[in-house]
Amino acid sequence: MSISPSSFYLLTNNYTGPDHSLKVNPLSGKSHLLVADDDSTSNVLYWQFNFLWPKTKYHICTEYAHSIFCLDIKGGGDKTVPHLAVPADDTGSYWSAQKWDDGTWKLTNDYSGPDLHLDVYSDTLQAFMADGHHMGQHWTLTPVEKPEPGCPKSAAVQSTNAGFSFQPFALNAGLFALVMIIALLVFGSGKSVIRRFRAPQLQYVEERKVALDDA
Repeated sequence: MSISPSSFYLLTNNYTGPDHSLKVNPLSGKSHLLVADDDSTSNVLYWQFNFLWPKTKYHICTEYAHSIFCLDIKGGGDKTVPHLAVPADDTGSYWSAQKWDDGTWKLTNDYSGPDLHLDVYSDTLQAFMADGHHMGQHWTLTPVEKPEPGCPKSAAVQSTNAGFSFQPFALNAGLFALVMIIALLVFGSGKSVIRRFRAPQLQYVEERKVALDDA
């Protein structure tokens, strides 16, 4: 299975099983993540993997508390604490997804480095970045239908050489017509302004030419 940037996923791992997905720790909010039972759907997170240029890395984004956040790593030198952060162009939010031999996914990021993988503690089930090769580092991406309200496509960020920009969205027919009308109004008024500024200048040149001829 390949990762689709247009799909939503639940993130589960081999240690906790398919009924426990990655979500916000209710005791600490977006500052800490854990893997918890999905029986309570109120805090389930639906994740999108949005390509970063040149499509070798991802921003892993979700909607939480009616806002868009991306999976990131806290700064300060620790490099092991994942959390939700406002979309930004920083190395902690640059994620790579590579297949393990069993077909599950290994998730690493540029800030923590390639030797630390997204994992969970065996007791608290809190997410952290760990080295080695453990069951909690084997992640399954389960496609789900778009939740309501969903993560807006226009809010999914992608990296550019100059920073980051919002992911392009497809123009529907109505929006295209609106853009064309605005363009016509803008360019039409621009031509009128040019005429208004040019006309006196031409008149002045013509009058001066006549005056010189009469002299």
